[in-house]
Amino acid sequence: MLKNERGAVLPFVLLTMLVTQLLFFSFLTIYENQMQTYILLKNHYQSQALLGLTERQLNEDASLSKITFNIGEVKIQHLGEKNYQITSQLENGYSETQVVDFYIEEKDEN
Repeated sequence: MLKNERGAVLPFVLLTMLVTQLLFFSFLTIYENQMQTYILLKNHYQSQALLGLTERQLNEDASLSKITFNIGEVKIQHLGEKNYQITSQLENGYSETQVVDFYIEEKDEN
């Protein structure tokens, strides 16, 4: 009778191993998705920072065609009188494009 009871442990161990592996791979998949989301969000914030800095530079000097930063570069394309298309390209290949319209108010000298 002891032989039959000892054989019942094997299915329990196999089931426990299966559940443990399922949990491990589920957590691993969740972690990978969170890391991909973090990297995408970091790239987006860096790209938006470059675009914002470029807008400020364009406001001061509208003749620029390219600005290089330590994390990437921004290419500037003149679309119209006050319209520009700016494209940021990070060193890792991530890029974003934005169209900027400038409406500069003339200052009163009074």
